[in-house]
Amino acid sequence: MKRRFLFLAAALSTVLALGLTACNGDTANGEEHTHTYGEEWTYNPEYHWHTPDCGHNLEISDKAEHTFIDDVCVVCGYQKANGLDFILNADENSYTVTGNDNTVKEITIPAEYYGLPVTEIGNSAFRNYENLEKVNIPNSIEKICDLAFYGCEALTEVVLPQSLTTLCRCAFANCTALKSVNLPDSLTTLEYSVFDGTAYFGNLENWTDGVLYIGRHLVRAMNVISGHYAVRENTLTVAALSFDGCGKITEIELPNTVKYIGTLAFKDCYSLNKIALSDSLGCLGALAFHGCENLQELTLPASLTKIGMFALFHFTQLNYLGTADEWETVDKDEYSVSENCEIVYIDRVA
Repeated sequence: MKRRFLFLAAALSTVLALGLTACNGDTANGEEHTHTYGEEWTYNPEYHWHTPDCGHNLEISDKAEHTFIDDVCVVCGYQKANGLDFILNADENSYTVTGNDNTVKEITIPAEYYGLPVTEIGNSAFRNYENLEKVNIPNSIEKICDLAFYGCEALTEVVLPQSLTTLCRCAFANCTALKSVNLPDSLTTLEYSVFDGTAYFGNLENWTDGVLYIGRHLVRAMNVISGHYAVRENTLTVAALSFDGCGKITEIELPNTVKYIGTLAFKDCYSLNKIALSDSLGCLGALAFHGCENLQELTLPASLTKIGMFALFHFTQLNYLGTADEWETVDKDEYSVSENCEIVYIDRVA
C-alpha cells in the first residue's frame, strides 16, 4: 500500500512539473493552468515584461514602464539611445524617433531600431534645439512631422533622403541659420511654412521671378505676381498655401507632372479665373481654392484619388474626365464638393 502511494505521488509530481514547464494549451479536463515565466526580461523602448516559457506566448507578466537612472533602466537593463527616444508606430512594424536631450550639437538617426525601420520624425521632436548644428537623416525616414526641427537656430544644412514622402507644417521653420536645403523627388505631400524664417527662404537669390522652387517642388509665391503664371516644367508638388494672397493672378498653367496640390494652395487668389489641372494630379488639398470666387469653371482629371474638405465647395458645376463609377471611387467627404454641384462626365476618348 505504501509503495502504491509513493508511486502515485511520484506520478503526480511528474504531471505537475510537465504542466508547469511545457504546456502548449489548456489541460484536457478544463482545469486552470499555472503559467511559468523566464527569468530574463523582454523589453521595448517603453516597457519591460517577462515572457512565459510554458507555450502561452500571449500571456506576459510584470509589465511596467522603465525606471531610468542615467538612461539605463535599473529593472531590466534597457539603455536609451543617445539623445533619442523611439515610439512604436500603430502598425507595430516601424518606429517614430523623438529627442530627449536639447543640448546636443549633432544627431544621427538610425535607419533601424530593434530590427524595425525608423520611418518618422515625430511632432516637435527636436523643437528649439538651439545648439543643434547637424542632423543625419537616414534613407528610411518617410515622414517628418509638424514642427520637428522648428527653431533649431544653429542648424545650417539639412539633406533630406529619397525615402521621404511627407513633409509637414513648419518642419524647419525659424531655423534661422539654415542656408542649404533640398527636397527629394520622392516627396508627395508638402505642407505649409516648412522653411519659413530660414536663411534659405530669406535669400532672394533662391527665388525665380517671385517664386521659390526647391528641386521639383513649388514652395511659395510672392503676392506681387500678376496676370498669367506658368508653373515650372517638371514640377511635382504645389505646396500648401503656396499662392496665398496672390490676388493679381488671373491664370495659372500647371505642367502635367504635378501630382499634389496642398491645402489652401490658391487661397485668396480672388482674380483667378482660369487654371488647367495636371492630367497626373492625384491629391487636391482641403480648401485649395478658398476665396477664388471668380474661378467658376474647372475640369478635373481622372487621375484624382483624393479631394480634401471644401476643396471644390463653391463650384456649381465641374467637368470630370472620367465615368460616374470612377468619380465614386475618389476619396472625398460630403463637404469636398457641394451636393448641389453638377458633375459633367466627359468621355476621354471623344
